[in-house]
Amino acid sequence: NAEFTPHVDNGRGQGQSLSMIVALGKFGQKSVAGRSSDGGGGGGGLFVEGTAYDIRYNPLVFDGWRQRHWTEPFVGERFSLVW
Repeated sequence: NAEFTPHVDNGRGQGQSLSMIVALGKFGQKSVAGRSSDGGGGGGGLFVEGTAYDIRYNPLVFDGWRQRHWTEPFVGERFSLVW
């Protein structure tokens, strides 16, 4: 359920190049009021260098050590797996 601000990866794992991420759970787009329309679709995606990707049950491979990335705001329960 974490929302990350723009960053590049660092620390442990230094030297690896590609990462894969996928998001699981029931989450949706944050509205102005902070509520989801239906808990599904939109929200919780991943921005990589300013391009939005839907990673809900849809793995994405990217270079987290060189490409700036961050989480799209969301509501609900979201788990992400990164390897």
